Amino acid sequence: MNNLTNRILITVIIITVISFSVNAQTNVSGGIFSNTTWTLANSPYIVVDTVVVFPNVILTIEPGVVVKFANNKLLEIRQGKLIAMGTAVDSITFTSNSASPVPGIWSSVYLNGSNYVSTFNYCNLYYATKGIDDRCGVGTPVKHSNFMNNVAGVSSMSCGTGLIIDSCSFTNNTTGFTSVGAPVISNSIFRLNNEGLYGGIGAHIKNCIANLNQTGISCRDYSKIEDCTIDSNVVTGIYLDEGTDTIINCEIKNNGIGINNFLYAGNVITQNTIENNTTGILLGSFASIHCNKICNNTAYGLKTTIPYNVNVAYNYWCTPDSASTATVVYDAFDNLSLGMVNFMPLDTSMCYLTGSNCSAYFNLYADTIPHNWIAVNMAAGYSPLSYSWDWGDGSFPPDTLANPSHIYNTAGYYTICLTITDGTGCTSTYCDTNVYLYKSLSTASMVTINVILPTGINYSEPTTNAFNIYPNPVNETLTIKKSNDELAEFTLHDITGRIFLRKEFRSSIILNTEELAKGVYFYEVRNKDGSCKKGKVVKD
Repeated sequence: MNNLTNRILITVIIITVISFSVNAQTNVSGGIFSNTTWTLANSPYIVVDTVVVFPNVILTIEPGVVVKFANNKLLEIRQGKLIAMGTAVDSITFTSNSASPVPGIWSSVYLNGSNYVSTFNYCNLYYATKGIDDRCGVGTPVKHSNFMNNVAGVSSMSCGTGLIIDSCSFTNNTTGFTSVGAPVISNSIFRLNNEGLYGGIGAHIKNCIANLNQTGISCRDYSKIEDCTIDSNVVTGIYLDEGTDTIINCEIKNNGIGINNFLYAGNVITQNTIENNTTGILLGSFASIHCNKICNNTAYGLKTTIPYNVNVAYNYWCTPDSASTATVVYDAFDNLSLGMVNFMPLDTSMCYLTGSNCSAYFNLYADTIPHNWIAVNMAAGYSPLSYSWDWGDGSFPPDTLANPSHIYNTAGYYTICLTITDGTGCTSTYCDTNVYLYKSLSTASMVTINVILPTGINYSEPTTNAFNIYPNPVNETLTIKKSNDELAEFTLHDITGRIFLRKEFRSSIILNTEELAKGVYFYEVRNKDGSCKKGKVVKD
């Protein structure tokens, strides 16, 4: 009998110990005034009243710990530091202590300003008003964490460096992430929220997915959204609240409105695929929209709502011609109170795949005429190109022609800069760095710059002697063509009269110039009847 009693007693003790181990919990409240660790052995921690980590104090939470909050309670990190570093197999959870929680039932993990960098890795935050409430943090990193069933998963008001969000998931929140600072958000998923992400000012959002939200992403000034997938959001994929935002290389599909460019001007929308939305782009203000694929949107590819003409040239619409493109653009032709949308020319080179790579460039050569220089304008981009020449001598306003001339009246060294803007809004600047112009004090002659275009030299006369010479400048081979097959002689020489090339030809000839030194040369094309044409060619 005694043996049986002992066995029963031992069994009761074992069950009791197991029971206590399974149901162990630690109630916490009040201030933390020295470095403290919340351990897995004492988990879960029940925040029965607000907990404050005081300045310069560190609270460390071990992997696997569960922190449960009574209604409306919070964990405040007051100029201190929180280290919540879970692992892929042992995450840290912040949630409600209620048996039937609802979003917003507890308050937040409140980062109340600090010079310390708190960290969250492999954390779960559920049912909070604000899962993480960051006020004036210093680039708090939040990685591999899940935010679900909150009013706001993360709320950030940065006074400097914004939060760094990487590889996180925001699901079924009223707002997944909201910020008035400059967060960096990458490799994250926003799904089934009312608003997936409100980026604030200066947000950088990269390689993220926003789908099945009411609104996928909203941004204010100076934000950049790149390499993202914005898919199947009910109302709007991307909502641009203010100006100077950039959307680049995103896939925007199956949304109500793909992009709502709402109010302020200056946004750039380029290299995106915008397809299978109800409306691809809703245009409420001026924007630079170019090099996009805008196709198969059920109502319109682009719909303007403003009473001014807008230019959206160089986009690919999956249409065979301008008449077909007009049917997917809503403008003054559909509503007389609106402005017209200029979508020509169409993107026929598929720059939505490569982008608009404009380039300002010129080559500068000393002319054979003393005190004269030739600048060969080699700028490239989608037409029309606009030019701004800064001659380096303080002259104003800058020259805006493609091939201007400029005279320097004062002795000194000068650096020339060319800035171009092409038809897609691409801007590029080039300044010469090898050649500096000098006007000697000892001479009365002025230094003159003449800009030419690399389109070759063409002559057309009402006779049968029309011909052209190209390319100019020349690098390897120079081609001369005539409109007749009469015998003619081509001669190329320098300013001293020294002849470098002399060839007879009839309708055309191709000459190798690789052995020529760089510089300016003179040519003559003399016909059998004695008529002659003269000009200059630049060897690059």
